[in-house]
Amino acid sequence: MANRLIELAIEALETQRSVIDKEITALRAGFRAGIRALQARGKPAPRKSGKRTSPIGKSAPKKKRGMSAAAKKAQSLRMKAYWAKRRKQKSEASQK
Repeated sequence: MANRLIELAIEALETQRSVIDKEITALRAGFRAGIRALQARGKPAPRKSGKRTSPIGKSAPKKKRGMSAAAKKAQSLRMKAYWAKRRKQKSEASQK
């Protein structure tokens, strides 16, 4: 009885797999047709490299850069003041 249930489960999964395979094939065909349509309009197809691209072939927006030199200097001064204050509080607490 248990073997029959396992066989039925396997058959059901194989049926689902064949349906999924057909859907994948249809999606791939549609994707290829979309690429061909882009190429017909003179637009390049998306690259297959590791770079992030949008469906129309444009590069993804670049990441913003870090802080400017002035911002780094201001942050440095704030942190120096912060740690000086902490050291002063710690030394006053230890003297009591």
